[in-house]
Amino acid sequence: MKITHAGRPDGGYTKIPNAWVRDPTLSLRGSRVLFYLASHAEGYDLPVSQMIAETGLSQRTIKAALQDLEDHKLLQRRQERNPDGTHGEVTYIVGTGVQNVHPGDDQDKQ
Repeated sequence: MKITHAGRPDGGYTKIPNAWVRDPTLSLRGSRVLFYLASHAEGYDLPVSQMIAETGLSQRTIKAALQDLEDHKLLQRRQERNPDGTHGEVTYIVGTGVQNVHPGDDQDKQ
């Protein structure tokens, strides 16, 4: 089968590594959430309610997809702590290098 592209967008698109797209071991839900997360700018504040609304996936499916991505070392969740010791914001670190990111690291140094 030959593939011919009718045209490519000039903007409004996300670069996705071919390895992510072609990984047969990554679930479809994991792929969907990975691509969705990758489409947002660095530092974008993304509530789960927005993920549900914009992907059409349930909260349960999104949680399962995030776990799939962690298992594949494509996502790391970093739980922040509030000054009083309670759980704060969660940061999602997305990409193939997440296994090299450790809590407390300054990402600007990498």
